[in-house]
Amino acid sequence: MAVEMESWEEMLAAAQLEDPEHPERVLNRKMRQTALEVIEQEREIADICVRTAELKGLIAHGRDVDAMGRLIREKLGPATAELSIVSSILQKLPEFLRQKEASAPDFPATLVELEQRLSVQIQNAHRTRWSGRLLSDAVNDFLEWKTADLGPGSKHATVYPTKLKLFYLTVGDKPLRDYSAGDVEGFRDLLDRTPAHALQKHGAMTDLKSAVAIADAENERRERKGAPAVNVIKPGTVDDAYLSPVKTMFEFFKNRGMIEINPARGIVSRRTREANRYERDDESRLPFNVEQINLIFQLFARFSPASEMYWLPVLALYTGARLNELCQLTAEHVRLHNQRFHLDLLTETESRLRPKRLKLKSAAARRLVPIHDELIRIGFLDFVELRRKGGGRLFQNLEADQWGYYSGAVGKRLNRGIHKLKIRGPDYTFYSFRHCFSAACTRAAVPDRTKDRLMGHKIQGAQGYYGSPKPEPEESAVIDHLSFPGVDLSPYLQDKPSKQKKARRSR
Repeated sequence: MAVEMESWEEMLAAAQLEDPEHPERVLNRKMRQTALEVIEQEREIADICVRTAELKGLIAHGRDVDAMGRLIREKLGPATAELSIVSSILQKLPEFLRQKEASAPDFPATLVELEQRLSVQIQNAHRTRWSGRLLSDAVNDFLEWKTADLGPGSKHATVYPTKLKLFYLTVGDKPLRDYSAGDVEGFRDLLDRTPAHALQKHGAMTDLKSAVAIADAENERRERKGAPAVNVIKPGTVDDAYLSPVKTMFEFFKNRGMIEINPARGIVSRRTREANRYERDDESRLPFNVEQINLIFQLFARFSPASEMYWLPVLALYTGARLNELCQLTAEHVRLHNQRFHLDLLTETESRLRPKRLKLKSAAARRLVPIHDELIRIGFLDFVELRRKGGGRLFQNLEADQWGYYSGAVGKRLNRGIHKLKIRGPDYTFYSFRHCFSAACTRAAVPDRTKDRLMGHKIQGAQGYYGSPKPEPEESAVIDHLSFPGVDLSPYLQDKPSKQKKARRSR
């Protein structure tokens, strides 16, 4: 028989160590084994009793008293130890032993009932280890931490409360320990069916179910007319704007020992999961081709040379910079380094008297970008000097939104202009210019490290810790090797003197 049973607390701890997710299975298995051993012991005890009766008969007849004594010691010695173990088991398992007297044919049913009761007790004991706080209460701890982590005035810090409230209003406000992957998947499935912009249009709605009900009714009407179905929230928006805050929140609770696992881990839009099976990473956003670039330049070169609409497309192509990076530029951000002009996104100053940190995507985005000769040829440095004399930012018509981003409104105007040229689809946006710059680096065989530094990507591995944050002369010189065959800059060169005069008048 197995060694004497440990205390209940020790048993539970050992079971949780052996199988953290299902400790009740471990205990049930041990209980079944112990119960079967008890049955075997009872049989042995019954056999001992029979032999004892035989010994008593021997005593009555006066036969071989010494042999009888040896037999008693031989048989009853182990029996005493066995009975001690049985007694211990009786103390530990009173409910089981109360039913021990049931007939042998009924014993399996009794054991099943016992296992069921033990399973419930174990699950309850395991469950009470985790937090019973309602999500609507505990979420405030997470929001306080997240706001401090992101910093004051962060755009993302302002959207977390509404997205998380939408989650628990949709799936229910429950104790933290009661949320499961099924809850998050249900939330995801509703988001995948929610019409685009529905939540903004129906601000009074308290959950997604109302939005989906409206969409279902509209789709039925459209189906009868043979019209296309309602456009729903894009899978990228489902993942990044709605599911990501939920994942981050549950990970916060898990790291603080409030829940056992993150129920949202690994859950994405069903459309994302389907796309991941067939789409390559480099198919999510495509570079413009030469014909598309020329159409875009023809359109935006019609604007005033003092306008952001005039400069932003051509700057994006020849620098690879992100839109919001370009929108924040001042004349002071155009500086000499390695005997050539650069866009200085590294030095955090907007003016000599008033230091200000640029709004950049990451620390790696702080960098110097060499200015291509084609930008100089179409008069970009002349435009910078006009702004340097007047002071202030290069694109003075742009205003920051409530989170400090300058690119929101102008990005929409630029994309509308691109789409009017029939360059449409989720694969083509203003960001495609950045992919064009990346492709030019590949054509010129620019080393990966230099390419990452130019584009503001984090350098992977130990080599990211070596060298100066400013580019070496050889790194700055790679801009001379970047070319865009077939790109026509003539719209920016036509009537150039008159355009410069127009820019001066707009100061």
